[in-house]
Amino acid sequence: MPYDVLGIGAPNLDHIVKVPADFLTTLPGKKEGMKYIDYEEVWKLIQSTHKPEVSVAGGSACNTLKGLAHLGRHCALIGSIGNDPVAQLIKKNLQDNYVNPLLVETQIPTGHVVCLVDPDGKRTFRTYVGAGRELSAKDLEARHFNDLRLVHIEGYSLHNGAELVETAMHMAKRAGARVSFDLSAFEIVEQHQSIIQHLLDKYIDVLFSNEHEIHALTGREVAEAVRQLSHPGKVIVASIGRQGCWVAGKGKVSCFPAYPKEPVDTTGAGDLFASGFLHGYLSEAPIETCARYGALLGAAVVMEHGAEIPLSKWDAIRKQL
Repeated sequence: MPYDVLGIGAPNLDHIVKVPADFLTTLPGKKEGMKYIDYEEVWKLIQSTHKPEVSVAGGSACNTLKGLAHLGRHCALIGSIGNDPVAQLIKKNLQDNYVNPLLVETQIPTGHVVCLVDPDGKRTFRTYVGAGRELSAKDLEARHFNDLRLVHIEGYSLHNGAELVETAMHMAKRAGARVSFDLSAFEIVEQHQSIIQHLLDKYIDVLFSNEHEIHALTGREVAEAVRQLSHPGKVIVASIGRQGCWVAGKGKVSCFPAYPKEPVDTTGAGDLFASGFLHGYLSEAPIETCARYGALLGAAVVMEHGAEIPLSKWDAIRKQL
């Protein structure tokens, strides 16, 4: 079956853990940011915070593809996993959510992410990438890019090397597909600013960010940053949480509202926003419709623990599109 959308990113197991507000002050790294840890630290951190609220297959591109698949898009994910029970759980989760797993197996353990959720529902990540960092440009095959409409890549993939990301984007363009890229974390932007700007200039059609990430890329506040990055033929999206999002596209820069919700957990909000927005984008919908679809899915996922909308809620969501 040909795919509408091919995703590239690191699948992992998300452990959603509620923590008191002052817990994050005891950890190195910035609140609402992401910091890499080793395999042993994952379990020490989980033990120090008690039992996770939920553990579920995740990963930025993985989350976005699952959302797109539930909206009727044919999706596949390229990534790397270990040869362990977590890998099998992730494969089954992708298949259960209608995403074809095109996964490379390695002998390194599958990745884990501890998602620390404070009382306001905001999340801070501690990540063991594990097998996810093993994916390289040589794992990309031309046949995976046949008849695609879009290749969606998470910013975390830059830690696998710029060659992986640029090769994937080049293969997408050669196959006539469009490219979307999610900046994923402000730490990623700070470390890879020049290559991100190069990729944006040369390949990226749709760029997703939040206010922290776009500030890291441009040094400007959201509205001005979106305006600065705007360019004919490109769509620049910056989410600003409960205030909605700024979007530059089709010659306009506009702010669109969010659906007002009191979040349980903001893990995956940007990923599912991207699902909705890209669904509209692939349907050639107006920018305001794309933003509304994104806001709808973002609002739905923040009412759940973890970055997955339950199967039982998708019918109601699709009726609102």
